[in-house]
Amino acid sequence: MHYLLTLPYITITLLLLSYTRAKQFAYYFCILFIGILCNIPFYHHLSLNDLTYSITSNLSFFTLILCALLCLEILQFKKKKIFFISYKGYLYIAFANLFFYLCFLNIIPLNIYYTDHTYTILIASSIIFISFFFDKIVSLAYLFCLFAYNLGLFEVNNIFDYFFDVPILIATLIALCIKSFQKIKK
Repeated sequence: MHYLLTLPYITITLLLLSYTRAKQFAYYFCILFIGILCNIPFYHHLSLNDLTYSITSNLSFFTLILCALLCLEILQFKKKKIFFISYKGYLYIAFANLFFYLCFLNIIPLNIYYTDHTYTILIASSIIFISFFFDKIVSLAYLFCLFAYNLGLFEVNNIFDYFFDVPILIATLIALCIKSFQKIKK
């Protein structure tokens, strides 16, 4: 599963490149370069993905979906503007991930992560329902996460491990900053 951590690195790199308006060749070169760099062992036979895994643990299914959508949005194969997720959708993702992360660290004293299975399903369903009012693509991505949880695609048993993690919070905050700078430039 460590190789999946390459996708957030590629996404963050593409987000930063989109801000600089690099050539299309640079995007593909960076995808290849980051893919190789993240998987080559360099420190005590550990790769960058292995070191990242030791800090962030498993990726959520939502991270994989959102990173794939962000990469598709940045690359824009037909050179027409495609906006998969709105600014409000990114705000919702950032707020939901930050709230969950603060609850997980017990900074916000709500025991959401370790509650009963029925309550976690209800909370996840309410997250999906509320996300529909912010962005339909985000709610569909959360629905795919619920579907992946029901299929048991990952080894984890908690539904929140399919919904939230630290790399998506970082990638979303970077995407929000870049979209804010692009709005200011216009």
